[in-house]
Amino acid sequence: MAKLSEWSKSHPLLMEFGEERLIKLENLKNQYNITDADFALSILGSPAFTLKIQESEYKKLKKLYPNATEPEILKIMIGTRYFDKSEKEIDLIMSVVYSFESLCNYVIKQDEIDTPYHVPGIANKLIDEIINS
Repeated sequence: MAKLSEWSKSHPLLMEFGEERLIKLENLKNQYNITDADFALSILGSPAFTLKIQESEYKKLKKLYPNATEPEILKIMIGTRYFDKSEKEIDLIMSVVYSFESLCNYVIKQDEIDTPYHVPGIANKLIDEIINS
């Protein structure tokens, strides 16, 4: 594999992207002279990466709990994502989450609310495009 900067070690799921995507991301980082720390934050905060994390977690939970219903899996995902929430708060989230897709939409919107200083820009659009390629 090509030599990659420190940002590529920021999350184990990044290694599943494959060498071609990682090289494209590295080239983007270098093209705009972005620090490893800033680039890692941009990738980890991107909606595309959030979806990849949710998909990975969903698959793991489906294997771990093969007899669980969809709402049960989604509730576990909410509980692990928002571990600081009370049971009542988790139930409130569940009242608007009815599918895996709606869970992903909720998480992405919540991330935007939780990090209001983060304004998606061209870098995030390019990151999302590379991750989704």
